[in-house]
Amino acid sequence: MLMGSHHAAGFQSRPEGGADLPDYAFPRPDTFYGVSKVVMEALGSLYHDRFGMNVTVIRLGTCNEAPADTRGLATWISADDLARLVEAGLAATGYHVVWGVSDSPRRWWSLEEAKSIGYVSRDSSEPFAAALIEEQGSPTCRSRCTTARAASSR
Repeated sequence: MLMGSHHAAGFQSRPEGGADLPDYAFPRPDTFYGVSKVVMEALGSLYHDRFGMNVTVIRLGTCNEAPADTRGLATWISADDLARLVEAGLAATGYHVVWGVSDSPRRWWSLEEAKSIGYVSRDSSEPFAAALIEEQGSPTCRSRCTTARAASSR
């Protein structure tokens, strides 16, 4: 199990029409920290291919008690969902890259690979949405923004 980061693909744009960013999105790090996470993903792939180790990389979103801002409505994973994802990842065979995010209607990232290894999200950021939007305004970043641009616009 490797704890990656969404910063490994932070300069990826969402697909046209607002579809989820795929699980195996090509690395496009948005920080030097993101570069280090890309290197970690590559080492995990090497250890899987060369030594047959089972490796799951979680590209973690935002894990807090609640989303802190409207951007967090798209990137949030509850602590309980993260525990469920880690359990699924530890039991998985092969090499997997999954997004660490709860199944929220505003999420940007795919959950298909996570579901394929047995992850079932039970939480959503939606119960926090009304209060955050009332306080901070509606999110302006839509289908073509990158996660890095969203972070810098706050």
